[in-house]
Amino acid sequence: MDILEYSIVYAEIRPEIKERVSVGIIFCQGSDIEVRYSIAKLHVVKNLIPSVDYDYLRRSLISMSTKNTVNSIASVEYLNRYSNNILTVSEVRKVKSSAVVSKNKLYRMYVYNGQS
Repeated sequence: MDILEYSIVYAEIRPEIKERVSVGIIFCQGSDIEVRYSIAKLHVVKNLIPSVDYDYLRRSLISMSTKNTVNSIASVEYLNRYSNNILTVSEVRKVKSSAVVSKNKLYRMYVYNGQS
């Protein structure tokens, strides 16, 4: 069994009380890094935060998922420590990848359980 590492990406909707919505997930398996996010959840968050913050959040997620701006566990750990109050990243967690625990299942559990 492979070890699958993951970190949840959150949109901070009320930073003063640390209220947040999970909008994406970063998967690390060996040297492979994959970032997935939910367009449906982004549309919901759009109505909860200022448009400037939403634009930053959307651009950041697109960049993370398409331009390989997150390219190592060290990058994820850095984001966990230093992310700003619009986009935050959880600490890296590890699970054993199997038929029961997969990337799709983790995405559905922690980000979005529908079409994205």
